Amino acid sequence: MRSRCCLLVAILALASSGCLPRWGRGATHHDSQRAESQLLADGQSGEVVFEPPADEPPAILDEYRFAPGDRVDLKLYGQSEYDQPDTVVDPDGNVHFSIARNIPAAGRTVTELRGELERRMSELVLKPRAVVQPRTTVGHRYYVLGTVAQQGPFPIDGPVRVLDAIARAGGIATGLQDNATVEIADFARSVLVRRGDLLAIDFQALIQTGDLRYNIMLHPGDMMIFPSTVAGEIFVLGAVPNQGAQPYAPDLTVVGLLTRRGGVLERAYRRQIAVLRGSLVRPRIYLVDIDDVLSARSKDFRIEPGDILYVPDRPFQYLRELALAATRAFVGVLGARAGGQAADELFGF
Repeated sequence: MRSRCCLLVAILALASSGCLPRWGRGATHHDSQRAESQLLADGQSGEVVFEPPADEPPAILDEYRFAPGDRVDLKLYGQSEYDQPDTVVDPDGNVHFSIARNIPAAGRTVTELRGELERRMSELVLKPRAVVQPRTTVGHRYYVLGTVAQQGPFPIDGPVRVLDAIARAGGIATGLQDNATVEIADFARSVLVRRGDLLAIDFQALIQTGDLRYNIMLHPGDMMIFPSTVAGEIFVLGAVPNQGAQPYAPDLTVVGLLTRRGGVLERAYRRQIAVLRGSLVRPRIYLVDIDDVLSARSKDFRIEPGDILYVPDRPFQYLRELALAATRAFVGVLGARAGGQAADELFGF
């Protein structure tokens, strides 16, 4: 039940995040932003490049709340005879320390557990000063969803990097293509999300060419999502009646695709319809003014497999900001779908 709740809360936070995502340490300089602004003003296309995020260790102990299975060192300062290393939080969520039995630990922070230990041990020791040092904390979880052998939540019981997490999930799922076994994850559109923000992880570079700049440490709540290449889907997102995936068909164009999806909403900003193509960390963005297309002032734009079509509801000054808004919408839909599939598989929904 705890895993189920964690997964659903994480998916809800991902899908409903209202903040604009940040890719790593921010990826463009002022001169580049001016160039991107000009690209938007001219209605042209351009490429946005995002740098790898900083590899920062998680603050595991900050506000951590213990869970059954955690291991913790318990001591009284200056009184080594009470040292109790490697104490396990039992299945009922309790720890036992000297004469203090059945001390509730699950759901408590280090500070809260320390205070309870001192209160209980004051019956035996004058003004005890408890020391609580977590050793392994299985209550911290990250999530691997999509086309992996085993998707779902996994514990952070020590340093875990991206490649470690993929290995723990049994690796990327495989399928047959031209009588050969191939990985079926779409690495170009795979994502790592942290607290509603996207991190610029180039899974193609990491997994296929071994670029270890992207093999960063995972933090509690991190979510990796690997969509499949099998479906050949395109996504229609933003100010449209129904966001979501659309099977690819030959000869699809921007206007034709929007017509199939019921058009655009009244609030749509029709001059900056964006098509994102290629890797999410280095997307090529094509801009379409659908009013120009409908009035024959410009040609319609042809859709390719894997494209993300985004209809904004306001004008954007920078191409980078438009790319971020489109990617946030994509990850919200992708995360909700992957989370629903994981819930079905893991919990029998």
